Amino acid sequence: MKKLELKNPSYEYLEKAYREWLDILGYSAMSVYNLPHLVREFFHFLEQNGKSHITQLQTKDYQNYFHHISSRANQRRGGGLSNNYLNKHIQAIEKLIEFLNHKGTQNIPALSLPTQTQHPRNHLSDYRRDTPTLPSCRPRYHGKPNPEIPSPLCA
Repeated sequence: MKKLELKNPSYEYLEKAYREWLDILGYSAMSVYNLPHLVREFFHFLEQNGKSHITQLQTKDYQNYFHHISSRANQRRGGGLSNNYLNKHIQAIEKLIEFLNHKGTQNIPALSLPTQTQHPRNHLSDYRRDTPTLPSCRPRYHGKPNPEIPSPLCA
């Protein structure tokens, strides 16, 4: 959520430094652009809940934030946030914690949130992809049947 305003200059600094760190590590341009925006939303949540410094972070703050984002409405479309988007938030916070530990920040609790699984889909393409195919009777050599190698399946 790139339009959220952060009132705390230390959070603004951390967001900028986090973006630069991701770029230095060689993350894709999309990740360097998107992950700091997700972290900005986390920082905004912390500000709204009276956490003025990152060292005040506690494990329950992660849980409260996850509950907040999993129950908030999608701002572009109706409904809630997708599991993939929730997982992206978790990934952004995991990387933020790694960044903070790399920078030497003390007493940052570990993140312990379960990732969200995708709901099973009912598409024919998924059925075709997941259905095992039987091997042919003749083993193949460079895509062509190899008559020299007998197959135990054809016996």
